[in-house]
Amino acid sequence: MNRLYHLIIHDGLRKIIALVLAVMLYFGISLRITQERTISNVPVKVTLASGLVGDVSDVTTNVTVKGFDKNIDIAPGDLTAEVTVDHNNLVSGRTYIAEPSVISSKSGVVVKKCDKVTLHLQKVVSRQLPVEVKYDGKPNANFTVTGTAVIPEEVTVIGAEDVVNSMRVVVTSKVPLEDAAASFEYKSAVSVMDDIKVEPASVLVQTQMSRKFEPRAVKGVPVMLLSGAAGNGYSVELANGKVAVDIVVSGSPSAIAAIKNDSIKAFVDASKVRSESTRVLPVECSSSVEGVVVRSVTPGTVAVKVTRLKK
Repeated sequence: MNRLYHLIIHDGLRKIIALVLAVMLYFGISLRITQERTISNVPVKVTLASGLVGDVSDVTTNVTVKGFDKNIDIAPGDLTAEVTVDHNNLVSGRTYIAEPSVISSKSGVVVKKCDKVTLHLQKVVSRQLPVEVKYDGKPNANFTVTGTAVIPEEVTVIGAEDVVNSMRVVVTSKVPLEDAAASFEYKSAVSVMDDIKVEPASVLVQTQMSRKFEPRAVKGVPVMLLSGAAGNGYSVELANGKVAVDIVVSGSPSAIAAIKNDSIKAFVDASKVRSESTRVLPVECSSSVEGVVVRSVTPGTVAVKVTRLKK
């Protein structure tokens, strides 16, 4: 023990000076043979927790490394940068700022610093939205769509919060309507933007078709008198002489187009009148065009005079 103590303190000043010089020489040489370098555009692998979305496919950072001259010449691909994001790391619910962890694949290279990355993320939310039907084409000229039902009426959309909250309806893919002349059902996919999920992905569209009716006014139609009483000792005549009426009809466009001047007839049936009198009878109408329906007659009644013949 005394011998060791003697070795340490013997000529101690010189030994201390030699130690200091050795340390200074070591650091001096190290500074000359090592250097720092900043590597730009190092890819960052981002792992998002469930329930978070964002464009993290092209995230990069700048990394400062230190090493010997022969090792310091490295490429961005020689470095591995990673960031893991969970809900607790979000700032204001949208922005995440963190310093990635970096590993070098080359020996002798030390990572000194890594720039922080800023990620713009959103929470995944879901929402019920109504379904709107998008038709393709026009129905038969004589038919029209009178009702549309969708089963289910609403679907669930799932995606980024801003996108989902901006949506008001979900639109079906095109439902073919060209030349349709009858009610039909069609299973249609639901059309949404990328990165939005819909449940269910398709709906059943029920389309109610009805024949189209167009109105038309036929004016000045003369009223004919049908009389079965004239041969039984009575004469029958219109009390006010010749009478004409205005008739409103309706029908499909093709039926309305087929109406001619003599297609609509107006008449009064006095065949059941069996006594001398003046009767007010309804004006009846008939059409020679199929599919035409009489909607109104003006005036709707006509006075008929029945007179007993003198023997």
